[in-house]
Amino acid sequence: MKIVILPGLDGTGYLLETFAKTLAGSHSVEIVSYPTEKASYADLKTWLWKRLPQQEHVIIAESFSGPLAIELATTNSSAIKGVIFVASFARSPRPVAPWLISFLKTFPNHPKLLANLSKPFVIGRVGTDQFNKQYVAALSSVSLRTLINRLQEVLETDLRSSLPCLSLPCLYLRASGDLLVPASVSADFEMCSAEYRIVKGPHFLLQAEPELTASLVLDFIGDLIRRQNPGSSGITNPSG
Repeated sequence: MKIVILPGLDGTGYLLETFAKTLAGSHSVEIVSYPTEKASYADLKTWLWKRLPQQEHVIIAESFSGPLAIELATTNSSAIKGVIFVASFARSPRPVAPWLISFLKTFPNHPKLLANLSKPFVIGRVGTDQFNKQYVAALSSVSLRTLINRLQEVLETDLRSSLPCLSLPCLYLRASGDLLVPASVSADFEMCSAEYRIVKGPHFLLQAEPELTASLVLDFIGDLIRRQNPGSSGITNPSG
């Protein structure tokens, strides 16, 4: 079973490499990197749909990518076998005043400053020196304008009506210390009968707890494979 990981707001996938390596011993893993100029969910969905593998796969959707995964998983693709949402949402997680968006548009395009200002909200005190370098590198690879446009997409999205149509097996990993996505928003995924796990950690859960979250993901995929193929151990050839 292949694993396709859809990244958060930066869209680079740089911050998911450690988590992906933890998974790669048992499954083929692909981290998607979005085009830096694409911001709208509509454009990203069209771009992504053409690039999803034809073989059976599970999608892991981090934060910003949750709405994309919902739309992709409700298109009746026989190749998508399950979806794992991580600190994600089907609707805007929190209201943001219009003046804040206007202020961000005047903000200097300074990745290191932006990383320092946002770190307390996404990873708290957990971030290592390696994470800090990766975070600055990720923010250096995409323009501030694209980040703001993607944030506006988040604020305008509401796919709660699509959740009951999501009939695939789903897992939701909620970060107990998530300062961006409140419990009331993550609870929306009960509408698609998602398995629900609360993991101690910040919004960047896959970065803060790569081994623990990978273990939960592999358990979910193993159960999924066993349901599809009774008698299977749930372990596949990494080249598959």
